Amino acid sequence: MSSDSYRWVILGLAFLAFGISYMVRMIYPPLIPMMRVALNLTYSESGMLMSGFWIGYVMMQLPSGLVSDKIGVRRIYTVSLTVTGITCILIGFAKSFLDCLVYRFANGLAAGCICAPGSATVMRWFQPKDRAIALSIFQLSVSVGTVIATALSVIVASTFGGWMWTFWIFGIPSLAAAILTMLFLKERPEGASELRPWI
Repeated sequence: MSSDSYRWVILGLAFLAFGISYMVRMIYPPLIPMMRVALNLTYSESGMLMSGFWIGYVMMQLPSGLVSDKIGVRRIYTVSLTVTGITCILIGFAKSFLDCLVYRFANGLAAGCICAPGSATVMRWFQPKDRAIALSIFQLSVSVGTVIATALSVIVASTFGGWMWTFWIFGIPSLAAAILTMLFLKERPEGASELRPWI
């Protein structure tokens, strides 16, 4: 497949990864009422579980960009998506506020490694005249992931009989995306310089 065609595969993988990272972060808010009862959470603790994710997420924004420049987007995507999926599943096994907080924080750390590397790989594969639309599509995944999560989180929990099922089920796409990334994500178009972006 030519570089001109394969760039859409790269964009698809970046879209999938970023969208999934938003799915796992946004399934929590609709489940708060169920989780408050099940884990005996106070309102403050419920809020801290959301903050715990975002603290981890923010902490990784700069490091994820620096690390992906050093070791490559494919490696950091594969690791971060795997950890995102595992920690999402672990949230479903939480038995206390502290368990949930640790898993949410770790989930945020992992999900925080998606945006910067994804933007970088899209920019490497798309020439300047096409980058605006490519980055727009990449950013659209945020809304798609959010809509899927908020629309389905309570439905999944109600259908399967508990809030934990939502985390277990929503962790699976992240693990699948990690495999797809490992197999199909290429760092740069063939013939592109290792030292200069494809411009």
